[in-house]
Amino acid sequence: MEGELEQQLAELMAPPVRSLYLVHSLVGVDDPKKKAAHAITAGSLRTRFEHARTAAGVDFQFRDLRAKGGSDADDLETAQRLLGHAAATTTDRYIRRRVGCVVHPINRKIG
Repeated sequence: MEGELEQQLAELMAPPVRSLYLVHSLVGVDDPKKKAAHAITAGSLRTRFEHARTAAGVDFQFRDLRAKGGSDADDLETAQRLLGHAAATTTDRYIRRRVGCVVHPINRKIG
């Protein structure tokens, strides 16, 4: 991680920790300081992802992120450990062959 994401995560993990969940939903009274953080549902995560994807102007599915993580690994063994596959042959079929090069995120705010 780097840039704004790294900073945001550092702030979220700094005391006092406001939630046990990195991605959460605040529910409760109107005062934000008195709201309780709860884990979000799978449906809510999907909806948030779809809104972010539309705002970013990209076209891929949530499930593509897992394959992307494996494909970006430095070697097959690392990808296998990352994806949790017992057999390297499964990982070899699962990862996508790289096209182009790996790039680093642009350090800018979205939206």
